[in-house]
Amino acid sequence: MAWRSHGKDNDSLVAALKGSKVIASKSVEEAMKAVDRGSPIQPPPTTNHQRESNGTSLSGYYTLEKSNAYMDSPQPIGKAATISAPHMHGYCLELLKDHLLPGNKALDVGSGSGYLTSVFAHMVGKEGKAVGVEHIPDLVKQSLKNTSRDPATSPLLQSGNLELLEADGKSGHATEAPYDCKTMTKKNDVC
Repeated sequence: MAWRSHGKDNDSLVAALKGSKVIASKSVEEAMKAVDRGSPIQPPPTTNHQRESNGTSLSGYYTLEKSNAYMDSPQPIGKAATISAPHMHGYCLELLKDHLLPGNKALDVGSGSGYLTSVFAHMVGKEGKAVGVEHIPDLVKQSLKNTSRDPATSPLLQSGNLELLEADGKSGHATEAPYDCKTMTKKNDVC
């Protein structure tokens, strides 16, 4: 079952999603493997997070708790927001894969941690563009830190193939329009 597709690391999580038939295509599998939910990020400044016995942070990943990065359930990212469960991302990506082709443009309204927008960027590649729009300023700052520290995604951010913006996405983001794919995520909802 999809909600039981946990892993101990990103590769085992993606394998579990594939095994439960959430992920069926090579393009989705490769993109989800490229963006590790456990890639280092900066926790929000107002978050009280645990520390390991040596004083290093247990948080600082696309999810706030490192130990939960590969659990197949929504995880808090701060500001009363969550990153969706991996199976929801997998289903979403499978539904959109024919619109997330190399060279295409994608818009992700409610981009939160930047994870799904980063996966979009990997799918549309260096010839395409993925734009994430988020209205919560602290989440935009966090998503920029997340993606800039992710070694597989940082080059896409630096080249402009991935863009994360603070804006009210109710009317989209006309600057890069038209888009081949648009998603809107809001609290308790995805795609």
